Amino acid sequence: MVTSGDAVSPVTLPTRDLVYTVLNTVKDPEVPVLSVVELGIVRDVEFSGPAVTVVVTPTYSGCPAMHTIEADIVAALRDAGIAEARVRTVFTPAWTTDWIPFAARQKLIAYGIAAPAHSVGQSPVLRVFEDLAPQRVRLDGVQGPALLQCLHAAVRRVQVDLTPFGQRDRHLRQHRCAHRGRRGGCSDIRTCARRGNRPARAVRPIASQTHVRQLVERLMMNPTALRLAVALLAAPAMVAAQAKPAPVHPQPKAASAPDWSAVDQAFGRPGIANPGDVMRYGFPRSDLSVYAPGVQLRPAFALGGWTAFKMTGPKTAMMMGDLVLTEDEVTPVMRALQEGGIEQTALHNHGLNESPRIFYMHIAGHGDPVTIATAVKAALGKSRTPLGTPAPAGPPAPIDLDTAAIFRALGASGRVNGGVLQFTLGRSEPVRENGHDVAPSMGVGTVINFQPTGDGNAAATGDFALLATELNPVIRTMQEHGIAVTAIHSHMTDETPRLTMMHFWAQGNATELARALGAALDKTKTKRASVR
Repeated sequence: MVTSGDAVSPVTLPTRDLVYTVLNTVKDPEVPVLSVVELGIVRDVEFSGPAVTVVVTPTYSGCPAMHTIEADIVAALRDAGIAEARVRTVFTPAWTTDWIPFAARQKLIAYGIAAPAHSVGQSPVLRVFEDLAPQRVRLDGVQGPALLQCLHAAVRRVQVDLTPFGQRDRHLRQHRCAHRGRRGGCSDIRTCARRGNRPARAVRPIASQTHVRQLVERLMMNPTALRLAVALLAAPAMVAAQAKPAPVHPQPKAASAPDWSAVDQAFGRPGIANPGDVMRYGFPRSDLSVYAPGVQLRPAFALGGWTAFKMTGPKTAMMMGDLVLTEDEVTPVMRALQEGGIEQTALHNHGLNESPRIFYMHIAGHGDPVTIATAVKAALGKSRTPLGTPAPAGPPAPIDLDTAAIFRALGASGRVNGGVLQFTLGRSEPVRENGHDVAPSMGVGTVINFQPTGDGNAAATGDFALLATELNPVIRTMQEHGIAVTAIHSHMTDETPRLTMMHFWAQGNATELARALGAALDKTKTKRASVR
């Protein structure tokens, strides 16, 4: 990975797509129907050369399964050839069930677990917390078996009757036995212990709230503990409420959401899960031979068409995309998109002096994701874009660049994909469209690509996502370092804040180019992962 003297050693770097594909095979030990990605605990993946760090947020701070999950993640990544794999745990922002995507909720329902509600007021048990708490407190991230474990861990010697949370003994025993692969549960705690499980100790009703109030005073500085303290304060009232149950209003049946596999089928290829609950589909123009001065462009360098989906409701999604087209393909593809109800938000060049001339058509859609995918594929059929099932992705090929030096010079970590070193960097402030967050992978991030040209040199291209106040300072910095600005335009029509996309082109020593581009990034509010 690192140079020795003046020699550059080719390296094979893991890609984000590979890491997320592996993470989707790592199951939660307590709810094995979901992967750790579907559970929503994977927050990000960081790259530093060949090293990969998976950033996770546990469902609650005392989750006993986290050690198992961390070990499973590291083992799975190492089995996939990523030797330097580690897990970093973060607790802010705290995990909530809102991070579980719609498709995963349907898996929970099929598995026999009620999908968690999005708002605290929907649960009759949590409404008691809402009434007794001095302020609105969300507890939907701590429930079921996890709630029982969390209360046992927090109470320690101060015990409380947990019966109001459900059939505590049977519930917890079945949870433990399911963890061991025994779905039927145990007849009693002694049997559970003989089987090697760790049963819950017996609990007794609390006589007064004195000890609970003292516990609250000790735990006030910990947000997670504060939520538990509110639960403990509510427990005696809940015992009384159970004697005379309040009427429970039936909840409507959870709305079904389209499965991504149906979109996969519509496109004829699998998507890749990205952070922010985004599913992205690639349509590289591997059929084209495009030349810029001195360089034949690789598909991953500047010819990678794509569409990205994010669910916005049980049956609706937002879609954004960027289609790579030759000049004669623009009109028939645009006509087919309009007939299919797909909007065009931009049409422009990215580079200069390439042959043949390439245009980029940005598209958007809102509605049923399968319908959107069908319309996009029909429109792509009017071009020569390869639409067959792509071959399975193999391990990334070595790249003839000093990637460690580029990471340090740019101040960010990237990935190798298709013989190209790629960087995707999000804005520091959230970007929203029609009230929904838009992730960088949906086209609102800064993209920087390096394609090696030999002897430590590279061609560099990409686009900066800029606020109006940042545009001209970045242009001046680019010009000071000999980097050509090739296009300035928008990609969307209704995003907040309004972003201007500035495309660039440069050739030269790869490390020097990275240093120049890093100077341009310094003029922006762009997030850059630290490089160690």
